[in-house]
Amino acid sequence: MDDNLLTRLREGDSSAFESLLEEYRSLITRIVNAQTVEYGDYSIDKDELEQIATIALYEASIKYDGSKGMSFKSYAYMVIHSRIMTYYASNARVYRKEYYSLNVDRYAVYKQVDRVCDSAYIYHKNKEFEESINLFIESLSEKDKSIINYRKQDMSFKEIAEKIGTTPKCIYNRLRYLRKKFLDKYE
Repeated sequence: MDDNLLTRLREGDSSAFESLLEEYRSLITRIVNAQTVEYGDYSIDKDELEQIATIALYEASIKYDGSKGMSFKSYAYMVIHSRIMTYYASNARVYRKEYYSLNVDRYAVYKQVDRVCDSAYIYHKNKEFEESINLFIESLSEKDKSIINYRKQDMSFKEIAEKIGTTPKCIYNRLRYLRKKFLDKYE
């Protein structure tokens, strides 16, 4: 990065910012794409995020102080990332989602997830999934419900098997069967 470019920009040369913007376009795109994926909300307009990032790049170029020991690229990244995070915090709804999952993995049976959701479609699809899995669980036998509830409490297959009076392998296989049955019925 040419310090002369920053000097020209600070003196009001608009072509200097156009050159800077061209040089940092890929960084802006990379940050916007990464934040969109991280928050999982594709309903927020990427063009708007890119405009926020462009303004943040301008802000970074005005406030940058090379004597602090940080490269301009690192400083620009930090400012752009911060402005996009602030935008998400004020413009997207974050909700806590709790639902059962029939995955066999130890930590995948019951999940609490913070999600960003500004899209009514995404919200309703998640609600449909939640309702379908709750209906499925209600249709199960008491024994199957208790297996799922024990897994929800983070009990191991061995601990569940001791409570129910069977083997850990039976518990594992039963959860696999229930997961397959759910997927066949609701997907």
